[in-house]
Amino acid sequence: MFIKVEPMQKSSQGGELQTVGRALRLLALFTERPTTGWALTEIAQVMGLSKATVSRLLTTLLAARYLQRDPQTLRYQLGPVVAGLAGAALASVDIRQIALPVMRSLTEQTGETSLLHVISDMESVCIEKIESAQPVHVAYEIGHRGPLYAGCSGKSLLAFLPPPEIETMLARLEFRSYTRRTIASVDRLRPELHETRLRGYAESTGELDEGVSSVGVPILDVSGAVRGAVVVVCPTARWSGSHRQRCISATIEAGRELCRRFGHDRSYDAQPPAQGETLLT
Repeated sequence: MFIKVEPMQKSSQGGELQTVGRALRLLALFTERPTTGWALTEIAQVMGLSKATVSRLLTTLLAARYLQRDPQTLRYQLGPVVAGLAGAALASVDIRQIALPVMRSLTEQTGETSLLHVISDMESVCIEKIESAQPVHVAYEIGHRGPLYAGCSGKSLLAFLPPPEIETMLARLEFRSYTRRTIASVDRLRPELHETRLRGYAESTGELDEGVSSVGVPILDVSGAVRGAVVVVCPTARWSGSHRQRCISATIEAGRELCRRFGHDRSYDAQPPAQGETLLT
């Protein structure tokens, strides 16, 4: 995304309003570089201001904690006050409204049913769906609840929680075997969660329902909190070769897009499986 910074007209209300306007323009620059940030010289060049003027603006924004400076690189990044404002704004946003356009595109790309899940009372709950138009597809009901320890929706939600919260959840889980593939113990679940976090997505074949395969990717907000998971479910009969790769790749990209819409630049880079790589369950 490229942001064009237009020169502001001088305010009739004097220097204070002009300074406020400049500060807002400066903060807007960080939507272009949310992670790498800006150096003082770069900001001065883009805004067309002297380094002395930009330095005064930065000092004010640092003092108010709207910005912070990396002590090693000396580059400026958004500070905790901005994160708090973003979190407050996102708290009032219905995740379904944000996710639905992405889910529609995901189902169009894969031809399979896409789902939106959140955590509720130690379970994974489906709160939105876009069903496949194929004659044979996986049907899912909004409101359907499932365990966090099996199936890709639960695993993709659980694996990306903060480690202390994961440990709390693990201590409270009550395991039950749905199929012979269900992960039904903490000892089996721990390495699966670790692998899920490393690769950036969860995959499941027959863990909750025989003949059903799926892939799930977490949706993280600007604070790194798990807001939900986007999932594609597919009959296992179709879950192989290029179609499996296409479903996983498309779901990863959908997850990235939803993270971006919630202000999170994902710190890990999920990658689809290599050609011929299969899920070992």
